[in-house]
Amino acid sequence: MALPSFIRRSWPGLPVFIAMAAYAWMGSGGTFVGAGDAATAFALGALLFVIGVVKRQWPVPDRGLVAVAILFIALCWVSELWTIAPTRTTRGALQITFVFTGALILLGEAKYLEAGSHYIFRATMAGASLGAVLALIDLMTDFPIMRQLLPHDATEMAAGGKMDRGLIYLVFLAWPLIAYSWQAGFRAWTCLFGALVMAVIALSWGVTAQLSLAVGLIAFALSFISPMLVACALAVGSAIAASLTPILALDFGQSLLPWAARIKPSAVHRLEIWDYMSRRALERPLTGWGWWTAHALPIRPDELARYKYVTPSGSPHPHGNWVQLWVETGVFGVAIGLAFVLLVLWRVWKLPRTHRPFALACCASVFIIALASFDLATDSWWAVLAATGLLFSILPRPAGAPDA
Repeated sequence: MALPSFIRRSWPGLPVFIAMAAYAWMGSGGTFVGAGDAATAFALGALLFVIGVVKRQWPVPDRGLVAVAILFIALCWVSELWTIAPTRTTRGALQITFVFTGALILLGEAKYLEAGSHYIFRATMAGASLGAVLALIDLMTDFPIMRQLLPHDATEMAAGGKMDRGLIYLVFLAWPLIAYSWQAGFRAWTCLFGALVMAVIALSWGVTAQLSLAVGLIAFALSFISPMLVACALAVGSAIAASLTPILALDFGQSLLPWAARIKPSAVHRLEIWDYMSRRALERPLTGWGWWTAHALPIRPDELARYKYVTPSGSPHPHGNWVQLWVETGVFGVAIGLAFVLLVLWRVWKLPRTHRPFALACCASVFIIALASFDLATDSWWAVLAATGLLFSILPRPAGAPDA
């Protein structure tokens, strides 16, 4: 049965329209409900997939990313053989399987959105600008908007903490948006948007978000001098973090406690978490304790006696991607994680020269968050990474721009 003529006429633009709506929401509403970016991004991927099936246009994901994802998913399921918490490992393996599948489908739709990339970027820029303005107002007026999304007795600290995730994601999305608007000639809008993002992050409660933006800005500036230096620094830094995280956490954790105490209690709490989890990681360096088992790890009585914030119930997750890979998947998971990072950096290096400073800055921002935040099974974490990657994939090339 043939589709009605008005549907056939609008059909080619439907994927772009859906992407515009989804990205505009991630830029605006996602600033307040960062965890909700997962539903938005994966729903976008699912809708584009269904439309592609009807049009016989299948997703074309990066083969290298597919290979890395398959290896890691397989490792998560195989860790059922030695896990200390079988139920958690099964749930975590299911979650990471669906999350990676959703992320790869979304990334694989990039080639079908390129023709409408200008519309998608402008919708995202408008949404992110609105989100930054609303977040700035909220931060300056005791969170009247965020409090509507929380229990009526939520504290100011709870509201500020809740907004942190959305602001971190805003930093990631900002890099491809600034790349587009600057190269498209919207210089005033670019400067205004950049100033908004920096202002809202400066006023935010999240130290990791502030550090992520600061390191991203440094990488951005250095990329105009020597992009190779920045790319190599990110590769070497990731290799050091991958190979030495447990040792570094134990060697320097105690000496960093006085400094962390001056920042806020959560910084001390995080160092305590890394301390006992690094000790567990070194007890099972080859295989780890099983995927998604961090919450079930044993904590020794002598360790608890030294801690101020860690309790016998432990922590839901390690608050650091490399710590989590070590403690839950061992050296095999760490190797896969490092392969993923190096593959992404290589893909960034293959981008047009005009795009590289923005992409390298985004990688630097992500590098910081990966060190000190988020569970690796967090769906919104991978959703926003995939959404950001898709934006870089469809970023228009300026006329006459060199490849290298």
